[in-house]
Amino acid sequence: MCHKVTYAGINQEVSNDDAFNTLLDVSIENQIPHLHECGGQGNCTTCRVRVINGMQNLTSKT
Repeated sequence: MCHKVTYAGINQEVSNDDAFNTLLDVSIENQIPHLHECGGQGNCTTCRVRVINGMQNLTSKT
C-alpha cells in the first residue's frame, strides 16, 4: 500500500511504500529538512509535527 505525506509548509507531497516508516524516516529519505536532535527517539521534541488531516491513518505512539 502506498502512503502519501504532504508537507504543507513547503507544499510538497511524497509517497512511501513502507507502512513501518516514521514520518521522520520519510522526511530523511526524501531529503526534506526535519530536525531530530535526539535521533528521532521522541525525547527532545525537535522532530514533532502537526498532523492536519489523516490522523486515522497514523499508528499509535510507541
